[in-house]
Amino acid sequence: MPNPPPERIRALEIDSIIAEADPPLVGWFQFPIASRLKQASDEGRKEDEALLALLHIVVAMGLHGDDPKRPFRPAVVMTDGSRTPLPEDFGDEHFETLMRIRELVNNIELKARISDVLWQRKKRDVQDAKVAIQAYLACAKAPGINRYERHQRVKRAFQPFSMGLSVEP
Repeated sequence: MPNPPPERIRALEIDSIIAEADPPLVGWFQFPIASRLKQASDEGRKEDEALLALLHIVVAMGLHGDDPKRPFRPAVVMTDGSRTPLPEDFGDEHFETLMRIRELVNNIELKARISDVLWQRKKRDVQDAKVAIQAYLACAKAPGINRYERHQRVKRAFQPFSMGLSVEP
């Protein structure tokens, strides 16, 4: 996937797409994204299709806070052992695209997820952890979030510290 220009990402109106999710939680974003992905595919909009497919993979990953070193699980595992992608399957171009998307979206749930995925890459950048931590804590304060979801976000926000992360102000 070539790194799309910011105008291409803005044109997708990602915040508007995910605003259709009910409840407005990252795991539910996959449904309106999948709908727009199909539409882009049907209309032959290959660039949009690639961006939406990457975004769909990112929001569909299961977050399991029990293992801070491997917090994400595949959305689907087939009987033959194949599975949907995880952060370790992404190339540099995917991470670059995710960084651009993170800069251009306002939704804090999506910023938290993208930053967390970016933190999982081999060349870790402490800034990704900082953004993820701040975003997860902001998500935990969001109105309408249930106790379980709040607990998951707070727990995930503090996991980088359990792995020895030192975040200087």
